[in-house]
Amino acid sequence: MRNGRFFAVITPSRVILFGLFSRNKYLTGHLLWSETRAYVAVLMGVTMAIIMLFNRVSMYSNKTMNMANFAKALIVCGGSLWKLRSQVTADLHRRDMDRRF
Repeated sequence: MRNGRFFAVITPSRVILFGLFSRNKYLTGHLLWSETRAYVAVLMGVTMAIIMLFNRVSMYSNKTMNMANFAKALIVCGGSLWKLRSQVTADLHRRDMDRRF
């Protein structure tokens, strides 16, 4: 049950991080969905989860579950970092904008 509680702490923090990225906008028209902000929020949440797992490794007695959680966090971290660093989403957005005009 502790793993469920752990992820119940991490998930709202990701949502709050995503909201904090959007708070520094001057016009309400700029408050649009941003995949980049979403990937950064996921990356920061996963990084926080990895740090918390390293610091609290003795709290969770199931070593197999600990390794599975680390592996999942590293996979999600690598995926969000790849999506941030590659220009796939920017290319898709550019292609959609070209179709409109």
